[in-house]
Amino acid sequence: MQVTQGLESYVLRSLKTEKEMERVKELKNKYPDAILLIRNAGYYNTYGEDAKKVAEVTGKEIRNNMCNFKKSELDLVLPKLIRAGNRIAIED
Repeated sequence: MQVTQGLESYVLRSLKTEKEMERVKELKNKYPDAILLIRNAGYYNTYGEDAKKVAEVTGKEIRNNMCNFKKSELDLVLPKLIRAGNRIAIED
């Protein structure tokens, strides 16, 4: 399954390097039915449709097609996402 064109545009705006963008695309292609959580320093970031799902479940805000939460919140957020019926892939 190919990543949609929309993924590329919001990842380009949200990520710092092309290498990071390629990694996100690669992982999303590998796990298309999972919410992809990408660790960046002290945060986990989600993009596009994944960000919408995370925001809906957690009440977090979406900015620039990205939703993030602190690394320290993973133990709280992860069970909520799973109970809501989502599969999760984590890039740590």
